[in-house]
Amino acid sequence: MHGLRPREPSAGEPSTSRRLAVATQFLWRAPWVHTHQLARDLCWLLSAPPFWPWRGEVQDADQGGVVQPLWPATSNTDMANWLQAQADQPDALVAAVGQALAPKPTSKQALAGSNNPPRLGRLAEALMDFCLKQCPAMQWEATGVKIFHADAVGLPTAQQLGELDYLWRDLHGQLVHGELAVKFYALAYQDTPQQGGWHAAALRAIGPDGHENWQHKWRKLNDKQLAHAMPAPWSQEPVRRVAHVRGRWFMPVTSDAALQAWASTDRTSPSDWTHLMGTGPWSHPPSGGLELVGHAPALTHNSARFGPRLCWHQARGLELVQGWQCRLLRRVEWLGPVCQDHDNDLHAPAALRQPALPPSGHPRVQMLGVFAFDDEMQAWCEMWRAWLDAE
Repeated sequence: MHGLRPREPSAGEPSTSRRLAVATQFLWRAPWVHTHQLARDLCWLLSAPPFWPWRGEVQDADQGGVVQPLWPATSNTDMANWLQAQADQPDALVAAVGQALAPKPTSKQALAGSNNPPRLGRLAEALMDFCLKQCPAMQWEATGVKIFHADAVGLPTAQQLGELDYLWRDLHGQLVHGELAVKFYALAYQDTPQQGGWHAAALRAIGPDGHENWQHKWRKLNDKQLAHAMPAPWSQEPVRRVAHVRGRWFMPVTSDAALQAWASTDRTSPSDWTHLMGTGPWSHPPSGGLELVGHAPALTHNSARFGPRLCWHQARGLELVQGWQCRLLRRVEWLGPVCQDHDNDLHAPAALRQPALPPSGHPRVQMLGVFAFDDEMQAWCEMWRAWLDAE
């Protein structure tokens, strides 16, 4: 183990691991710390609270399929035990995801010998596909079902209208059509609304590409992707529709005082966040996540859903909690919380450097991960992350 560790506590002061456990509400516990990152990604994808709606922000009539659970509540125990098994023995998960993401022999990527990491969406799709085919709470039916336009007599034509992400059956035999999305959105700097205005601000929030906003994606999910007629052989049976959306929201922090409060406090409760940011969606405990008590990250913690939106000079000026370090996250690390057993690539915020420009010549949004060392787990665990604007 290498070393930038927190200072030793003085007499009567809680130990580093005790402070870390209290600060994160047991965000990290074995075996999730020492397993493969894909197991943490899978846990986050399945057990994090819904990305939308924020509790209390949208009326029931507006929620559509976005808030429907993937499986009946009676399957929660089976799902929790299955996820635990993936953390204990991640080899099958790693092999299946690796095979799903490997370039096809005839693809341009394979022919060029490219080692580029997979797109984040493809990674999430591979994780979900593994779950549907292996977990005990769902019986997989199909993946990527193409939908074609029908002619005057109802026969399919060659015109493709869309695609169904997944079809499966729950333990009661109910057919389920699921659409998967993983999204990261930042609210605009001018959007610092007072109480009651967060709904509209969120709908205007933009993604890392600077174009897509949440309102567009949300409408596409409900009005198009979840509205396709079911093709044969499922066309005559009832179907439950669900959009499984997970991700993070990033809020602009415009004052130096608020920024340093964000960087140097633990923010363990909704009231802490309300004091820091004012009344907003973080003021209510999230609901709808799968609780894996004692074994998995407490993904209902606000740091798993929200973070600050920063520019580079703000990030370099952060004064973190004593002993905490940071680094830029690779795009494939944007899903679940990150954990590592070394500090080789960790450093103080002042040492942050922008990556080289991609081939497009346009700088990209980066994610900054902030890590703390856990003495008990002997590992560096991600505490929170920030959106860094392209400059």
